[in-house]
Amino acid sequence: MKKILLFTAALAIMASCVKENAIETPSESSYTIHASIADATKTAYDGSGVFTWKTNDVARVVVYRAADPNDANHYDFKAQSDGASVDFKSAGEPDWSSWPKTGFALYPALTHGGYKGALTVTLPDSYTVSGSDFSAIGIPMIGTESSDDNWSFKTAVGVLKVELTNVPVAARKLVVTDASNNLAGTWELDATAASSGLAMTGAISGTDAVTVNFPQQTAGSTIDVYVPIPVGTLAIGTTFDVQQSDGTSIKLMTTTKTIPVVRNTIQPITGISVEDWVSLGTGKYMDDHGFYYLGDDGRSASDYADVEIQKHATEAGRYRIQTPYASCTDVATGLPNASEYLYIDVIDAGRGIVTNHSYKYNGGSNILFDGPYWGYDALYHNSRIIKTDGEDNPSNIQLAPYYYEFFVSASNFADDPKIEIVFPGATPMLANAFGYANYTTASYDDGDVTVSGISSPVTSVKVKAAASVDAAAKALMDGSYDLIFTANGTQALTGLASFTTYYLVYQVETSANGYTLKNGGSFFVGEEIPLTNEMISVNINAETRDGTTTYDGDGKAALVDNDTSTFWHTPYWHATTDYYGYEDLDPTYGAYIDIDLGGSKTVTDFQFRACLRSASSNFPKHVIIYTSPDNSEWTKVAEVANVCSGIAAGAWINPIDCTSAAARYIRFSIISNTNDQDLRVPGDGGCTHLAEIKIFE
Repeated sequence: MKKILLFTAALAIMASCVKENAIETPSESSYTIHASIADATKTAYDGSGVFTWKTNDVARVVVYRAADPNDANHYDFKAQSDGASVDFKSAGEPDWSSWPKTGFALYPALTHGGYKGALTVTLPDSYTVSGSDFSAIGIPMIGTESSDDNWSFKTAVGVLKVELTNVPVAARKLVVTDASNNLAGTWELDATAASSGLAMTGAISGTDAVTVNFPQQTAGSTIDVYVPIPVGTLAIGTTFDVQQSDGTSIKLMTTTKTIPVVRNTIQPITGISVEDWVSLGTGKYMDDHGFYYLGDDGRSASDYADVEIQKHATEAGRYRIQTPYASCTDVATGLPNASEYLYIDVIDAGRGIVTNHSYKYNGGSNILFDGPYWGYDALYHNSRIIKTDGEDNPSNIQLAPYYYEFFVSASNFADDPKIEIVFPGATPMLANAFGYANYTTASYDDGDVTVSGISSPVTSVKVKAAASVDAAAKALMDGSYDLIFTANGTQALTGLASFTTYYLVYQVETSANGYTLKNGGSFFVGEEIPLTNEMISVNINAETRDGTTTYDGDGKAALVDNDTSTFWHTPYWHATTDYYGYEDLDPTYGAYIDIDLGGSKTVTDFQFRACLRSASSNFPKHVIIYTSPDNSEWTKVAEVANVCSGIAAGAWINPIDCTSAAARYIRFSIISNTNDQDLRVPGDGGCTHLAEIKIFE
């Protein structure tokens, strides 16, 4: 406020020396106004959702010079207590005759300007949190005088409540930027602004960013940052940037949809994890390839190193383990240093599949990484989960690594698991448990369980089918199981109820090392809808290319003849031969099979089977299932991007859940095959085949 000069009769002769815009000093007695919050403003300072004044809050009553309306000024008043409706006092009594009220008041003591007929108010581009109350940043408000010395305030803006999780110590500010709108700057202060708030589009001059500074937080904290924003709509592409105190970005998020900002309303913004990795705590790490920690035998609990294990905040199944190699007692040249991490992906905890993206040697070749024989599947994978916590989260993982260039000679390859990672709270298996059978799996087919690939030192395999993975695992651990194999074999499962999805869990036992549980997959026992050749049509078929000759396969009739030696096959592609023409490929559905059920059915599952000849070449990979009531308008009910994973020749895939879709017509669309050829594109050269199909209700 401009300086107020004291005038007395004795000093009247000096009046000519006083600046024209000076305010006369009020009398020494203080002056009180009453300020209340209108409409139960929801930009809350208290737990009940009501904005409340705090003692010593300063509100500013805007005035103008009676002798010169072009000169605007103000009187400041201070809150005398806490509450939604409290008294504010000035240091003395204002001279309302010389400086009449404009009818507007501001909170906090916002910058203003202009003159009686064109007042302006400036929204700050920066706010600072003091203490632990993040909402106590002085959310801009406009007050109007409802009666003499009674003022009613409403927020001039809306408020974003931005939830930040996993906040690091270095995070000190949040910057919100919208290149399409004004988030700070100068607005006209008039009746429209007082009644409707300050609109993003109404700024006389403005900036596109607003910053909230906050105190240092404990690592991993979750905080709510309140950001005052003018009324309007934040555009797609608005950014939320968590920064260090020097402006270095820590985490930048860009919106993909608009965000409404309404006066007196808090708009929550959730799901911003500032750091990508969240600590799970301290686990254990054993490398049994000659790099020991506290002893030389590599076979006792003391030989495990303590390591921090972290989980990715947003990407499911991603973990990283801090390297322990700095503490090895036998360290070879080239091992990673203590600041690096081993990154692993849990692809399928139930089937024990895990891959790792590991350390680099001098920025080049991987030091540690997967050594599978044939691919990422449960049958051949060396790196694997050997225990879960009962809820499909890993507790113990073993890795089969390559070690590169540690010695003068060429790389050294370990084809057995040599590394064990023990998650926090789990018990180490000890290095001698690395002798688990690498190649055992169980699968379900027509009521039979097949266990294959058993190798030493496995002595038996127990199998249990139950309505959940947990139930099956608990039954096995309690000694209840359906069958025991002492070698590779097949045995029927009996007594399973219809219309039920079962989960197959098997337990591999060894003579010395106990057991490990794995999920062999799910299968559905339901009522099969009988299918005939007349119910099926296909858009592309190798059998009928010239109308007379069979070029490959047995046509669509083979899909429902219950014979895996017969199969339907699409034509091969060739650029110059008519037989290989691809004119029937659909650019949306690729190669597809349509089934007319003859009437509306509630379809629960769809299943198909590989032909005996091959499941690794040209078998369907990316598939989509559609339904239709009229064979015209199609609705997608299921999609599987990699349905072929682990399928053997002649085997059924796990049923595809169709979410109980009611329909008469089913379209089974094959988008790509196991050679990753797109069946929607004629020039991609793809074909595919099937032995059988089934539909359940």
